[in-house]
Amino acid sequence: MDLCLHLTTVLCCRMTPLQKASVVQLVRSGFSEFGTPPITAAIGDGGNDVAMLLQANIGIGIYGKEGKEAVRASDYAIPQFKHLQRLLLVHGHRANHRICLTMDLFYYKCVAFVTTQLLYTFYSGFSAVATFETVLFSIYNLTVTSLMCLLFGLFERHLPDDILNANPYLYRKLKHQANLRSWYVCLWILDGIWHGTIIFYGTTYFLNGGNHFSEGTFYDSRGNIQQLFDMSLYGCATYLFVWFS
Repeated sequence: MDLCLHLTTVLCCRMTPLQKASVVQLVRSGFSEFGTPPITAAIGDGGNDVAMLLQANIGIGIYGKEGKEAVRASDYAIPQFKHLQRLLLVHGHRANHRICLTMDLFYYKCVAFVTTQLLYTFYSGFSAVATFETVLFSIYNLTVTSLMCLLFGLFERHLPDDILNANPYLYRKLKHQANLRSWYVCLWILDGIWHGTIIFYGTTYFLNGGNHFSEGTFYDSRGNIQQLFDMSLYGCATYLFVWFS
């Protein structure tokens, strides 16, 4: 293992399936003593590569003449070895970028949603009155934290395919996990607090005829038709602003 630390390539020939898996396990366990355990990838096209594919963190199977055992045991399958470059540089880069930003977006949405309710408690005398209708709470996980994050994670493309494919250094930068650094996540959280505050005061100021929240007269949405502030309308408006933010 000490010798492997000073080499970029090691060739192992005439190995049994168990020995192939042992090499992957050796790399995973041996290098973990020097810091963060490495993420290993194994590539195979035959049944004798199944154990190695299962032992690695990521198994990539190639459709070959020896059958589809390797493809069935792998995490990803490619028709030819030349497609490995696009799998890593394009799809791998985008998958990492989308997952990281989806997590940041999830934090932002949750914080913005909670901020509007937290500010409302200061003006409701901490009476535990719900800001939103029950149905809005029921569809919260679907509309705010699931659907939007899912669409973002599926269709976000921050760089074209040709740029990612022609610049391998962009893929190497992923190991730094810049989008999940603590200070970057804190910026998303602060952004959620800021937007939640703007949504709360902006919505109440608009629906209250230009007055502040504490100066409004509150009625139930099924009460007097001359109500000055409709809490149901306020809840729906705030929910929509959080949804579109």
